[in-house]
This record gives sequence, C-alpha cells and structure tokens, in this order.
Amino acid sequence: MKERCRRVWKTHNALCSWILTAALLFLAYAICATILHFTRIDNDAPVVFVLAVVVISRITYHMYYGIAASIASTFAINYFFTYPYNYFTLNIVGYPIDFVCFTMVTLLVSVLTYQLRGETEKAIRHEQETVELYERNRKLEEKRAEAEMEAAKEKMHGNLLRAVSHDLRTPLTAVAGSSSVLMNDARLTPEERRNLAEDIHKEALWLSQMVENLLSITKFQGDEPVHLNKREELAEEVLEEGVTRFRRRFPKQQVTVTVPEEILLVPMDAMLIEQVLINLLENAVRHSGVQAPVELAAWREGDRCWFSVRDHGVGIAEKDLPNLFSGVLHDTDTTRGMGIGLSVCMSILLAHKGMLSAVNHIDGGAEFRFWLPMGAGQTEERES
Repeated sequence: MKERCRRVWKTHNALCSWILTAALLFLAYAICATILHFTRIDNDAPVVFVLAVVVISRITYHMYYGIAASIASTFAINYFFTYPYNYFTLNIVGYPIDFVCFTMVTLLVSVLTYQLRGETEKAIRHEQETVELYERNRKLEEKRAEAEMEAAKEKMHGNLLRAVSHDLRTPLTAVAGSSSVLMNDARLTPEERRNLAEDIHKEALWLSQMVENLLSITKFQGDEPVHLNKREELAEEVLEEGVTRFRRRFPKQQVTVTVPEEILLVPMDAMLIEQVLINLLENAVRHSGVQAPVELAAWREGDRCWFSVRDHGVGIAEKDLPNLFSGVLHDTDTTRGMGIGLSVCMSILLAHKGMLSAVNHIDGGAEFRFWLPMGAGQTEERES
C-alpha cells in the first residue's frame, strides 16, 4: 500500500512539474512575443527565457525539467525570436556559437539552481531534525528531572518517617511511663506527683510543637502551591511575639533581643516566621541548656532584613552539617526533632524567597542566620 501511494505521489509530482514547465515556457514566449510585436526588438528573448529556466529549476522536483526547459528555450528563441522569424536557421554567421553558448548557460543555470534548491532543502531538513532532537532531549531531560524529583521525595518521605518514628517514641514513652506511675503508685508525695505532671506537660508541649512542624512540612513540601498571608510587619514585634510563645515552654530561659534604632518593616507571614524563630530558639536551648543565655537579633543589610539566633553551647557537630536542613537528624537526644524543625524553617524561608544558614563560633556555640527580602525604603527612624 505504501509503495502504491509512493508511485501515485511520484506520478502526480511529475505531471505537475511538466505542466509548470510548459506553462512557464509559454509565459516566456508570450512576454517575448508581446515585446517583439510592439517594439520590433528581439534582444530581450534570451534574458526572459533564462529567467523562465531558473524559475522552472527552482520549483520543479527534478533537474531534468530544467534541462528540458533549457533545450526547449534554445529552439524557441531560434524559431520565434531570431531573424528570419518562424524559421529554424543556423546559416547566419555567429548564430551556431550563440545558440550553443545560450544552451550551455541555461543548462548550467538549471543545474546550479537545482543544486541550490537541494542544499536549501537539506539545510531545512537538518534544522528540523535538530529541532526534533532538541525537543526529544528536552522531554527526556524533563522526565529525568521528574524521576529524580520523585526519588528525592520518596527519600525525603522515608527519612521523615524514620525521624518522626524515632522522635515521637521518646516523649510518648515518657508520657506513658509518668502517667502510669501517677495512676498506680499511691505512695508518691505531692512533690513527686508535681514533678511527674511537669514532665508530662513538658513532653506534651514538645509533641504539640512537633505536630505543628509536621503539619508545616507537609504543607510546604507537598505538590500544591503554598499561599502565604504576607503583610508588612514590624520585625521587633515579630521577635517579641516569638519570644513570648517560646517562653510558654521555657519560662526560665534567658533571651536577649537586639534590634536597631530604625524601624524595620518586612513583608512576611508573621505566624510562619514566628514558628521559625521558635524552632531556632528551641534548638539553641537543646545545645546550650536553660542556664546559658540565647541571643536574638535583627538588622538590615541592603534590601534584606537579617535575623540571628545564637547560643553558647557545644556548637553543631561536623557530621551533622551536611544534613542540617534535611530533616534526618535523630541520632541523639540533644538533636531530637532538630532536623525536622530546621527543615520546616528552610521550607518556610524558601517560600518567602529567603535563606537560612548556620555557623559555629570559634569561642563556642552556634549561630543560625536567616534573611527576608525587603522593599526599598521600608525603614523608618525610631522616635527618641
């Protein structure tokens, strides 16, 4: 069936090419005849027929149509437009050489035009093949990127599940053990009962923060786009609110807050940034203890508002630095929930088009810094 269609198509192209050749030669004849009739000048005929040969060679499907047009043009010029008219003659001096030269010129023009057309078509095909190859490579690259993203998501989900199972086991065991003692041991003193109740309350608050972090990381690392409730907020008020919420769990923790004289207005989702601050403050307490002070600061550099949380503990272990924001730190009690909390912080800040980083200080302790973009001129001098 395909071979038959190919033969039909080839026959159709040949017929069309012969019709075009005849039509263009007749058009050249008509133009030359009109010029000869009104001006009695026959010198324009070779130019017109050469142009016809060029057009025929350009639009037909094979070189021999141009060759046939070249030969036909030679005879047409000799018969119709060479004196004596309507008569073949080669007896006049110079005519044979002129006609041979004309034939050679038209043949050469025909061949060159056909070759030029072939090169043009080849270049077009090459361009199309290049575009198709580029599209195939682009689609393959997109599929590869999607596969890598899916693999990364699966790995992240696995790491998150392992981290959560480890981090939740300890407080749940503590709550279950303490509550069991409270229910079954009637010999406990009021002070012992209060201590057990405080332990249960402490672990319950930790579980509440963990659940809040898990809800956030599920929202920010899901497939649906995250819509932030961003408004211009005073950085000082956000710091104060974050410290207030933090002290509900750590009422005895000393936190020093440092803000500049200028009033910093920062576009942000205040609730989410407060969650970032609380996570960083809790991490600082885990590393330094309640007795050591934690330093919280905010300042402006260029079009960014910087925040920092510094502790005076042991710093961050070198082995933990590569996975600090991946949500998989769960090797020790001091880092319990730390990885998930920092992963939540990073997700929130990336959604704000900001960034989070961490460094160890030479004199001890670690410092977490993050920045949020600010609009130009979003500062005011503080009233004295």
